[in-house]
Amino acid sequence: MKLKPQHNRFTTLSLLEKYELDDLNQAENQTLVGEESFKGPVTERSVRDRRWLVTGVVTLVVYLGVCVYLVNLGSVQRLSHPSDFRSELCGTNHLSGHPFLYFLQPLVDPQVRMCVTKCPQETGPRICLYDRSMRDTIYCYDQLKTSLVNKVCMAEEPLNKEAITREVNKESLSRTAMSVVYSSRWWVFLGLLGAISMAWVMTLLINRWVKVVVWGAMWMGILGWVVMAGVARREYQSRVARECLFSLDLYHCA
Repeated sequence: MKLKPQHNRFTTLSLLEKYELDDLNQAENQTLVGEESFKGPVTERSVRDRRWLVTGVVTLVVYLGVCVYLVNLGSVQRLSHPSDFRSELCGTNHLSGHPFLYFLQPLVDPQVRMCVTKCPQETGPRICLYDRSMRDTIYCYDQLKTSLVNKVCMAEEPLNKEAITREVNKESLSRTAMSVVYSSRWWVFLGLLGAISMAWVMTLLINRWVKVVVWGAMWMGILGWVVMAGVARREYQSRVARECLFSLDLYHCA
C-alpha cells in the first residue's frame, strides 16, 4: 500500500502551510513600522485655518463682553428674588429683612404685592403697604392665611391660591429654569466637582481593582435611584399639602 508523504515545516510545505505563509507575507498583515523620515511634530509646523481661529477668538471676546455688560447693567439676583409692587427685589438692599413675596389682593389686582419678613399664618388682621422708608401707608388690606412656597406666600384659600399661581406662572420657562439653576448654583458646582473627582478616582483604580470599581458603580447607581425616589416622594407629599385645602390622604383632597 502506497502512503501519502508526510509534510512538515522542516521538509516540504503543505498546501495549507503555503497559503498561511503567503498570507503572513502580505503587506496588510505586517507589523506597523513608522517611517524613518518622520520625526514627529517639528518647529517647522505652522497654524492652519487662521481665519477660523480669528473668528473663534473674536466670537469668544464678544460673548464675554456681552456677559460682562449684562451683569453690570442688570441684576443677576432677579433670577432668584421676587419683586414687590415697585419692582424692588425682596431680600436685597433696604428690603434685605423682607425676603418673601406676599399678594395682598390676588383676585382683584395681583400687582398689589409686597415683601414680608414671614408669611402670614392667620386670616383677618389688617396688613398695610409700606413706603420707601418702610413705614406703613394708608393702603391696608385684610390679611390672608398663607404658607411659604419657593419664596412666595401662597394663600391657602383655593381661589386666591389659583390667582397667585397664575401670576407666578406668567414668568417664562427660561427664566424659571435659570432661577432654579441660580438658586442651587453651589449644589450644581459641588455636583460637577464630585463627578470629576469620581471619574479621576475610577480611572486610577480601574487597572487594579476592576471588580471593585464595576460593582461599586452598579451599587452607587442603584443607591442614587433610591435617593431620587425618596426625594420625589417628599416633593409629592409637599405638593399635596400645598394644593389641597384639606388633604384626606396622599391621593385625595377634601
